[in-house]
Amino acid sequence: MQNQAHHKDVRLMAGTLLRPLIAVTDADSRAVWARLRPETQTTMKVEVLKGLQEEKCRQVIAKYSDSVSDIGAALYDSGQWPELLPFLFQCTKSTDPMHRIFSLEIMSELASHLGANTFHRFFTPVSEILRTSLTDADINVRIEGLLATSAFLQLMEQPEETQQFQQLLPAMLEVCILLALLPTQYWPTRWRQLCQNNVFC
Repeated sequence: MQNQAHHKDVRLMAGTLLRPLIAVTDADSRAVWARLRPETQTTMKVEVLKGLQEEKCRQVIAKYSDSVSDIGAALYDSGQWPELLPFLFQCTKSTDPMHRIFSLEIMSELASHLGANTFHRFFTPVSEILRTSLTDADINVRIEGLLATSAFLQLMEQPEETQQFQQLLPAMLEVCILLALLPTQYWPTRWRQLCQNNVFC
């Protein structure tokens, strides 16, 4: 997937074929992850993160993101991928908007799969990342920040955490109002997809 000399359609197909093959659970009979040698598994985890940083095509990045989310959801709590969240946190500070976008996307997916206990010890950095994303200069980052904040809000169990996250509601509302005021022909692709699926609209 990482060879940029290959046409993007080839890399996209490779990403599509890769996801079921590295599925960590036994739900898919094509999954080979459990049969890979530990050093091969480590290499795969390194390479998918490297691919996220180096790939330029949005569709291929989405395939990398799917793979990272799948592996991370299955392995993180067992301590088999401790570098994943620090990597994502660092990417939220990247000067490349695409890095900020995919890191928020993956964090949203991990939040829904791993639950509150995993992210409890990261409450402060996560809340700051979300606060920053909601005021990002790039509207697409703000959309992902809106989605990620919504995902984490559903995880909050402690009153003090819920109260702190409620402070993000005005910024969330500002993003929604901004998008609502945009003529439909200027809607970012991600927002258009959400509205078509009746997620926010």
